[in-house]
Amino acid sequence: MKKVFMTMALIVAIATSAAAMTNGQIRNHARSMTNKMVADLHLTRHQAARVYSINLEYLNTMDKPNANVRHLVNLRNHEMSRVLSAHQYRRYIASSDSHWYPAGLGHSWRHAAPRHHHNPRHHHHHRY
Repeated sequence: MKKVFMTMALIVAIATSAAAMTNGQIRNHARSMTNKMVADLHLTRHQAARVYSINLEYLNTMDKPNANVRHLVNLRNHEMSRVLSAHQYRRYIASSDSHWYPAGLGHSWRHAAPRHHHNPRHHHHHRY
């Protein structure tokens, strides 16, 4: 029960702090997330542009007051599976990037404990 309460409190705190981000801060955060993925996963320019779009849309949606964090992390991971190669996607899922999301400004991160997409090459189009 304590674990459930702590998880819920964490999700509410994160959603509240994410709502305080300005558009410029969201774009900068998306760029920072994308740059880290470019370096870690050796993305092509085309992949980097698509990953930036996914990260930007993810952060913009996180900025909404009623954002379902776990669902958004799962959708982001699914969209990443459509952009990354199978090898890159495995590395992405193994990294903390697939589990973490912003909790306000700067480089403060919290764990979302998402459920991973079972088939990384499955191509359904989801909107955030």
